[in-house]
Amino acid sequence: MKDDFDKIIDLFSLDAEEKEKRLDEIFRLSVEFIEKYKHVQHEGSDEDKEAITKKLNILKEKISIESKASEEALSLSKKEIQELSNEEKNFTPEQWELLQKTKRALSSEKKKIETKKRAAIDKHIKKVNPAKKRRKSRRGGSSWLKS
Repeated sequence: MKDDFDKIIDLFSLDAEEKEKRLDEIFRLSVEFIEKYKHVQHEGSDEDKEAITKKLNILKEKISIESKASEEALSLSKKEIQELSNEEKNFTPEQWELLQKTKRALSSEKKKIETKKRAAIDKHIKKVNPAKKRRKSRRGGSSWLKS
């Protein structure tokens, strides 16, 4: 039985007209896949994390290819398409809600990943370059020689 990822990839393989008809399904399955990705990143084994990250990268590449095809077909720039995607009037209420939910989920996950990366980098820096400790004088007071 195919999982959500395989279904999404199959949908991206359809012709443009059929993809357009099934856009809601693509959105829905993509949101479900992102939720699964988040769960695996928090709860999964290293092997599962690696596998789902590979799938996510494949999905990102497919989306990038689709975006470029849309730009060419519509004779619009990436920026113009982004602007159109931020206008609610260009979507059905269901599509708009799903799009906003997806944006929030991706933004939240991106922040979590960036925080984890920063923490890992900071930990590595502290391990490689520990702060030097200052010696305190045994007698108290200044560590300068008294004359």
